[in-house]
Amino acid sequence: MEIINVNNISKNYGKIKAIDGISFSIKKGDIVGYLGKNGSGKTTTISAMTNIIKLDSGSISILGKPNKTNYCSQLSKISIVNENNGLYENLSSENNLHFYANACGSNKKQVKEMIERLLLEFDLFERRKDKVKTFSKGMKRKLAIARALIFNPEVLILDEPFEGIDLESRNTIIKNLKECSINNGMSIFITSHVMADIEELANRIIIIKQGNLIIDEKYDNFIERAIIKQIKIKLHKINDVTSFISETKQLNCFQEIQIESDYAICKPISNDFNIYKFLANKNYNVKDVWVDKESMSDIYLRKVNL
Repeated sequence: MEIINVNNISKNYGKIKAIDGISFSIKKGDIVGYLGKNGSGKTTTISAMTNIIKLDSGSISILGKPNKTNYCSQLSKISIVNENNGLYENLSSENNLHFYANACGSNKKQVKEMIERLLLEFDLFERRKDKVKTFSKGMKRKLAIARALIFNPEVLILDEPFEGIDLESRNTIIKNLKECSINNGMSIFITSHVMADIEELANRIIIIKQGNLIIDEKYDNFIERAIIKQIKIKLHKINDVTSFISETKQLNCFQEIQIESDYAICKPISNDFNIYKFLANKNYNVKDVWVDKESMSDIYLRKVNL
């Protein structure tokens, strides 16, 4: 079931094309990492999805309805955490959550229990009576995420959610978000410049560049794009290393080969070369094999800098 459908959307600011004909859809339970450089169009996309800006062309539907006319009526089903947090500085953390819950309409008993649980999980319970203006940047961020989860929304939009949050709290929130996706079918749309956040959360990757969509695929498929940087093979004898180098040069398997003690360090010509299959068919006395591939950050940077 498609929860979000973005159809050929464009937005210009004067002569600048912020987003240019972007299309994608998000299914129930998807966690989508939406990536791109600063100024690539990520925030503009989110602003369009949440009806903050008017598009020049294209359309967006959320939960089967056009967001132009139905966004406000579905506040309990759609939550967003943007860069501004949107908290009331002179209210306590607890009252911030209750104010939001009351504004959207709620079962008071259920909401009270949910607010208490979230404050405990996010390590804010001891500060629940304190005004938000006394909070650190990270604490405000945690409170904004807690507020977004009050109603267990069907759609959660997160714009750089973990900025300023300590590691322990970050891990707790990530665990909470994964459970919401798996157990409740929550669809999560997240932007971040920290690849570790995306690696731990996302099951799908979308990358935009200068307002254009350049990649949209499952996380596992994206990771398969990783280029092998080098292969390090440890052999029992130096004679085995010499023999290995001689044979692989004849087969034209590697761009370059170096010797370090009883190691052969190789850079394959292509990712198609299967070192394990190659070694299994030979009689080399192999101690160990290390394959060093690009990280997710490496793949991302290679794609956006093409």
